Amino acid sequence: MNHKKNLLLLFCLAFSLSILGFIIDIGERVPNVLVNILDISMMTLLIFTVLIIPYGMLILLQRVTNKEII
Repeated sequence: MNHKKNLLLLFCLAFSLSILGFIIDIGERVPNVLVNILDISMMTLLIFTVLIIPYGMLILLQRVTNKEII
């Protein structure tokens, strides 16, 4: 089973949500570009981790029950 496409989709979703959150953030912007890039990267990693946990649980459930879920 190839999960690369699904993981890439989850990563793109996480990155999009991070960018959207960065744009919507009403706090003052930090003028340093590297700090902004670090902020977006860390949020992407955090959101990706939150998204991948249910995905991994579904894959584990699929393997245990031997039924196609995803």
